[in-house]
Amino acid sequence: MGAIGEDGVLVINRAVVQRAGVNAEELAAVQARVEARAARYRAARPREPLAGRVAVIVDDGIRAAPW
Repeated sequence: MGAIGEDGVLVINRAVVQRAGVNAEELAAVQARVEARAARYRAARPREPLAGRVAVIVDDGIRAAPW
């Protein structure tokens, strides 16, 4: 369907979203949960600066519904 990141970053495959029947409210709810989870994991710690560093990003595959 796409990727949801912090600070309003969205990379969405609209064709997949449409085919899956995901509406704007459901997508907004997922985005809100991602942001809440990031805030909870980070707590009071600031973000780590990534300039000049290597980041390894791992996607563990498809997550089953419910959203």
